[in-house]
Amino acid sequence: MTEIKLASKSLTELLEKLFSDESLNPPFELKKDIVSDFNERCNKFIQLIKEYSSSNKTKLKIELLLNRVHELKDGIETCLQKFLSGDIKAAYECFESMLEPDRINKHILYVTVPLKSICNDKQPLYRVRKSDTPLSTRNDIFHIPFSKRHLVSAQRYSVAGLPCLYLGTSLYVCWQEMKKPDFDKLYISAFTTEDSNSRILNFAPSLLNNIYKDDESAISLVQRKASYLTLWPLIIACSFIKKHDNSHFMQEYIIPNLLMQWISQRIQSPIVGISYFSTRMKKSKDSLRSINVVFPPKATYKQTEENDFSPRLSSLFDFTPPVSWQVLKTLDYQNFGDKTEEQIEAMEHLKFREKRFGITDFDEDLVKLYPLTDFYKLEVCIDSIFDYDKIDALT
Repeated sequence: MTEIKLASKSLTELLEKLFSDESLNPPFELKKDIVSDFNERCNKFIQLIKEYSSSNKTKLKIELLLNRVHELKDGIETCLQKFLSGDIKAAYECFESMLEPDRINKHILYVTVPLKSICNDKQPLYRVRKSDTPLSTRNDIFHIPFSKRHLVSAQRYSVAGLPCLYLGTSLYVCWQEMKKPDFDKLYISAFTTEDSNSRILNFAPSLLNNIYKDDESAISLVQRKASYLTLWPLIIACSFIKKHDNSHFMQEYIIPNLLMQWISQRIQSPIVGISYFSTRMKKSKDSLRSINVVFPPKATYKQTEENDFSPRLSSLFDFTPPVSWQVLKTLDYQNFGDKTEEQIEAMEHLKFREKRFGITDFDEDLVKLYPLTDFYKLEVCIDSIFDYDKIDALT
């Protein structure tokens, strides 16, 4: 076995151990203050690496890996402490200096994926908005206009006042992220892109085999796996579940906010957003349908003054006009077109369940049964009957 294959095998084994440990596999419930909880999980991760190294023959450069992990852990801990002590400027400067060195920055690039790999004409992304008044044009469902930035509250990957575009890989994850609102006031839209240069920072690493092409070179795959292990402290810091829904300040969002600011400031960078698993779908977190994707506007001050919408995001996507969830359901979408392969497989799974022992946990079975739900059928319907087009940033 070659050195590359041995290294790949070791990295795979380490990732499997990581994913099998609930205390290290996102999302996380905050048990203490953010600094202590983060520190404890990172120390456990470091111990996992050391134990693996001591009991396995490996070609991995364990000391180098541990050095990088410690560097990120210490840097993030300092950022948190400075932010919580009120020195927000120093917190961002610390964060920026932590990611800038090539020894760290190269790992950021290795864990990105082409936007087109998760957003294309066969696999759109979706957006859902709740509105008391009818939405009819594309600008009604794009990101909040810059002229209305006072309406933008802080979210996991966006600071107050910065209108970001939040999309999901399914209507279901969008609905979950909105805390399961009634359907009668919801409007939906599907997004695609033809852009071949833009990349997404992929914080949904357990889907490596689903997203990356089978023909990826062995060396590239080794680098990617090693980068996930290196960046795990950053992934941990971005994956805490919000503890208090109605709080004005969320310590769980400190590092995700700093990361999004860091990406936003790099206007020329090919990284245009972040993909991450929904913290509201813990039992289906290994599914491609449980991923959120957030895009910062990446706009200069002048652009925010001259345009309602981000010129970069406006040119990036083609999307359908918003359509009322309830109105779309009045169509005979249940019998719209032939059944897809996914629906046929889901029906077989349901028959198998019925014959054996039934459905004992719907949330766990939903991944395979999803093509039989209204969410999936509406996705197929909206993609089939509505046209895709771009929005004018000036509108």
